[in-house]
Amino acid sequence: MIEGSFSQLNSYTVTYDLNGGTTTSPQTVFPGLAYGDKTPRIEDPTKEPSELYSYEFTGWSPEIADTVTGDITYRAEYTRTEREFTVTYYLDGTLYAEPESYTYGETVVIKKQAEDATEWTTNDLQESDIIEGLFYMPEHNVVFTATTDGTVTPDECTYTVVYHYVDRDGNEETETDPKDRPSTAGTPVSGLYNTDRTSYNGSTYIFDRAELNDVEIVDGETLQAGHNSIDVYYDIDELGPDDEPDGTPDKDQIVFTYVSADHAMGFVSLEKEVVTRDQTTGMASPTGAVATAEEGCEFVEWTDDYYHRTDTNAGMKSLAGLPYDEDTTFTAKFQKAGEEPGNTISVIFLAENGTFSNEQTTYTAIVEVNADGKYRLAEGDILEATPDTGYGDPSWTCNYEDCDAPKIGDPVEDWDLFVVTFHPAGVVPTQVTVTYAWAGDHPEGVELPETETLAAGSNYTIQPPSELQVSDEQGTWYFIGWYDKVGVPYGGTISAIDADTTLYGRWDFQATPEEPEPDPGDGRFMVIKEPDQTSVTVGDPITWTITIASMTDETLTLDVTDKLEGVTLTDEEGNTVTNPVIVEGWTYATLYASYQTSLDDVNQKIVNTVVVTDTEHPEDPRWRSRRTPWR
Repeated sequence: MIEGSFSQLNSYTVTYDLNGGTTTSPQTVFPGLAYGDKTPRIEDPTKEPSELYSYEFTGWSPEIADTVTGDITYRAEYTRTEREFTVTYYLDGTLYAEPESYTYGETVVIKKQAEDATEWTTNDLQESDIIEGLFYMPEHNVVFTATTDGTVTPDECTYTVVYHYVDRDGNEETETDPKDRPSTAGTPVSGLYNTDRTSYNGSTYIFDRAELNDVEIVDGETLQAGHNSIDVYYDIDELGPDDEPDGTPDKDQIVFTYVSADHAMGFVSLEKEVVTRDQTTGMASPTGAVATAEEGCEFVEWTDDYYHRTDTNAGMKSLAGLPYDEDTTFTAKFQKAGEEPGNTISVIFLAENGTFSNEQTTYTAIVEVNADGKYRLAEGDILEATPDTGYGDPSWTCNYEDCDAPKIGDPVEDWDLFVVTFHPAGVVPTQVTVTYAWAGDHPEGVELPETETLAAGSNYTIQPPSELQVSDEQGTWYFIGWYDKVGVPYGGTISAIDADTTLYGRWDFQATPEEPEPDPGDGRFMVIKEPDQTSVTVGDPITWTITIASMTDETLTLDVTDKLEGVTLTDEEGNTVTNPVIVEGWTYATLYASYQTSLDDVNQKIVNTVVVTDTEHPEDPRWRSRRTPWR
């Protein structure tokens, strides 16, 4: 028997271990990949120098494969080079000679000073460090100064180094070392502070930046006359796989937590994931977990505590694509199999530039069904909204359409969204800006529509991205549409737009299924099927050519069927083929498999699977090959 089939696709994770480095890529862990998927790539990492060494990225170990074949971790590798520190001489405040470079521990011979100059002095070494004009190079720069008779002594100065250890919420602890240390104006600051103090009070930190007198240090800055303040900032890094540091500041990451509402009824596939924020929007989208019901139970829905939205797909197909800007918990709800759902719906209220009486900017009202079978707002569903300072003049929308303020008795539907917007007091916006961004995974190379500014109150026509469908050997991306930040889809236009708006584009990816490969079996015949796929408009048929070639002197009696439901088999004259099929020795038979597409096939790849079986039938078969010799 010759049969093509699909192989079972497992889920794999590709992880990039930065090995102490950092990368501009927002994501270093890629779960949920299928066998044969294109290996996701990240930007090459960089590694901050230590006191003694600088580092240069050389590649990944092992070498990155083109496609995914299983769980794998790629570890960054670096070459380590000893750092060099400088010895600089100033005579009468002027550079005496080109700075000399040394590695830590090298022996330095102090230059002879000019005949009419004083002895060299420095604040960067202890007197005991210098023995007969020699010293060992420390892990910082050294500056010597001297003067000649009648000249001006270089300006003396002091500096203090303060290390700031900043947590995820912006709170910080500080450590001062040194304080008010004497030095000389013109001394380079690069060797006066450390960038590798990555542990403090039991926590791990990452160097962020350093500032000299409140200006960020870039390169070549020197101490000024008077007092100098050097502030060194570190960000805490404790989130990551298994709550271990991952080389990304915690402030740049969002934690998504997945829980089961009742562990006796069902469980979730993932407890927690940490996702790096998008550098442009500051938001992140979860990969999502899968909810599985225990025997006798059934999955109902996912809910989150950020948007207060639901998703009835156990794999979070809807919620997983939304952008979030704070830690969020997703809860999977289950019920006994066959139970009727409760007679309630959820309605969301959101305040912009204001708060509700519960001191929150958003809340969800649970609305019960009335005796008439309809859902209406009741007392307690509508909380009073108060504007922030400097704001007033409220306006309401329902599902992004202008509306009056909601009131008791108004009919509502599940997941209606009411938004009250307080405008700046006494100020009516004259212009608004429409911006586009991606939400979740999307194909590379597709351009967003340009940002547009238009008059407030205008009707705005939403623009498409540069491509609506992108295909490669791994599969096809399909553009789904534009959504707001809480996942409500936009139509083709926005009516009377009165505020700056960001539209988030979402994509769906359909992986290319494995192509069935016919097996010639005992070698007496082979099957050739082409093409593997035909791109057609929905409603048009797809036709494959099936060639069965005899590889023997015998006359073959075969059964030909197709596992793709809805396929019809015909011969070259359009007659329906009924089994058995007779193929005489060293000839071939040509058949045609036709499939009528429908709306159910949108965004799907239709793969034909023909099955040819060697069998025995009584004489006088109903269909015979046309004796087309091919040898």
